[in-house]
Amino acid sequence: MAKALDLELFKNGSIIFSQWRVLVTLKKNQDGLTEKEIAEKLGLEALTLIPIIDRLESDGLVERRVYKNDRRNNRIYRTQTVVTVLDKTIDCAIRILQIALANIPETRRRICRSLGKNVD
Repeated sequence: MAKALDLELFKNGSIIFSQWRVLVTLKKNQDGLTEKEIAEKLGLEALTLIPIIDRLESDGLVERRVYKNDRRNNRIYRTQTVVTVLDKTIDCAIRILQIALANIPETRRRICRSLGKNVD
């Protein structure tokens, strides 16, 4: 499923799954998270996250802003371009999820949803 999602995200939004996760994290939580906060939310090492944010920044999807109270920390903000990309890619993710869940009984889906809510 992850590979299918990665291919569809790239085809529909020119981004890969790891980049998409960063954008969704910023949308879900808030803009202005530090790189460290994003890494913690995604369960990644900061060194793994930095190249992902570099690419998003070079593609014009996010921008780094120096935090006025601590110049060592950059805050990450989505740009206006992200809205279009997220709209396309979220629809794509929903389609892939529906395909993946097509043969799973509804009772098992409910259990998975309830487990997911407990994790958040």
